[in-house]
Amino acid sequence: MNSEIVVAKVPEFVERDTIVEAIFELRFKPRQDDVGDLLPGLLYPALKAAYPELVRLPLAELPKQVRKSQPNLSYTPIHQMKGDGQIVSIGDQVVTVSVQKPYPGWGRFKSNINQVLTAVRDSGVAEEVGRVSMRYANIVAAGQDAKDLSPYKVQFKLSSIETTGIGTHLRSEANINGCTAVMQIATGANSQLPDGKVAHGVLIDVDILMSAGVQNFWTDTDAFLNTLHDTEKQIFFGLLEESTIDFLGPRWSIDE
Repeated sequence: MNSEIVVAKVPEFVERDTIVEAIFELRFKPRQDDVGDLLPGLLYPALKAAYPELVRLPLAELPKQVRKSQPNLSYTPIHQMKGDGQIVSIGDQVVTVSVQKPYPGWGRFKSNINQVLTAVRDSGVAEEVGRVSMRYANIVAAGQDAKDLSPYKVQFKLSSIETTGIGTHLRSEANINGCTAVMQIATGANSQLPDGKVAHGVLIDVDILMSAGVQNFWTDTDAFLNTLHDTEKQIFFGLLEESTIDFLGPRWSIDE
């Protein structure tokens, strides 16, 4: 059963950017073994201009037989390609594209994702798409302090116990727009930013996952990406009080 998102109007963007990290993930069934070791070399010629730094991660040192014996490791990156504020992470059955603050906007981020997906598709290693997801981590400093939940549409009570102190962490899942939405809210959150500063406030983390119907992903990529992004955006702004949206400086159209 699908839940309904209640939000009057979603801005195109806000002037006070709250996004500390955005991640797109593609999970796939490989056509051959050892894709995690082969794929960086296949992708690098097409992506080296945007991601010039190729890094071998510690998990790559594990014997391949050990990685295969633990299914969860199939979705853990073993190599990364790094660019200016953006990273492509590669595992045996996974590729992720991530950007950190400052968020470049959906148009630019989607272009980055499509560039990587084109290279993955053209490599021929991804036989079948198993799951796609889009995750945005926001740290919002809109209340009196980092434990103030009044700027958000959150109701959480344990009998008469105060539940709005530092360390409050709420996680929930719902079916929305044909997706599984994993939502987390935590007070007293901190995030180290690329410029050395620390973002401090309330964490609003929304992860949108799709596994049903994704066999058509390669032929309708743009629609899938837009559904993931639009669902995340509707949930995020639906969790904010109208006064909080106003505080963030909403812009209702790109031309505004």
